[in-house]
Amino acid sequence: LGIITVGDRRKHNIKRRWKLRDSSERELLENILVRFHITTEQIGRIIWDKRQQYGIYSTLEKIIENPYILAEEYVGDGPDDVISFNKIDHGIFPSPDIDVLDRFEFEVDDARRLRALSVEQLRRNKPHTFQSIDIIINAINHRLSYLPEWKRHQYNARYFEIDKQIISESVTIRADSEGKKYLYLNANYEAERLIENQLRDLLKRPDIEIKKPITKDVWKNYLKNPVSPILLADPKRYEFILSEQSEICARLFIKPVSIISGGAGTGKTTLIKAIIDAIKTVDGRGASIQLLAPTGKAA
Repeated sequence: LGIITVGDRRKHNIKRRWKLRDSSERELLENILVRFHITTEQIGRIIWDKRQQYGIYSTLEKIIENPYILAEEYVGDGPDDVISFNKIDHGIFPSPDIDVLDRFEFEVDDARRLRALSVEQLRRNKPHTFQSIDIIINAINHRLSYLPEWKRHQYNARYFEIDKQIISESVTIRADSEGKKYLYLNANYEAERLIENQLRDLLKRPDIEIKKPITKDVWKNYLKNPVSPILLADPKRYEFILSEQSEICARLFIKPVSIISGGAGTGKTTLIKAIIDAIKTVDGRGASIQLLAPTGKAA
């Protein structure tokens, strides 16, 4: 191995910078982060005073008490810039064969470990904002079953009740009307509540007063499709459908919030197109219309 020589000036600067660190930074650098296989760039971001830019909102004192927070919160610059649960778990529970003078005071069933595992599973569950507590527990126990003996443990739902205070710092536990429990990441739960409150506020609003009333015949004109297979096969049935759809459009048009549902081919896209045409008629061609998350034909 080569020998690295550090000059006196360099030594002085290193000592000075170390002294400029506060006690939490020194504790984290000297006794905590050195136990984990993380990069110098990641270490720099963790102790940076703007660490929130990398998703870390916990204080350094909290991280010292619970290093699993790094796996829960750290968001790097790309898919490879991660601090995984495994990286932290390896440092928390090193092999018994390794001579470590001062081991972390964690048990394998620690609530902080369960919380980090729950966060990991909920993040993997990308299509959904929440998941059944039973599914999460099964996934966690399956994951832990592959670990070495000294790190294995099997959790059950009782842990979430006993350790609710610690777990709730990152995970929301919610029960449905039948008592079945579900888990959310706190951020997802809060976002869902924000959307819920906004929709409730919209539903409280009175009907919209339109400047230019739209008659039933105008609605029929917006809705009519001259090449519709139903029109060609059964004109009377098509006229009946058109009358029903025009009445629906007239009712929806003055509501602050409306939900149009139905199976494929039931005319949802036709109704939405008619409503957009009506908005342009009432408010002019410059009317602002925003279409969110279009799918299927509606795109």
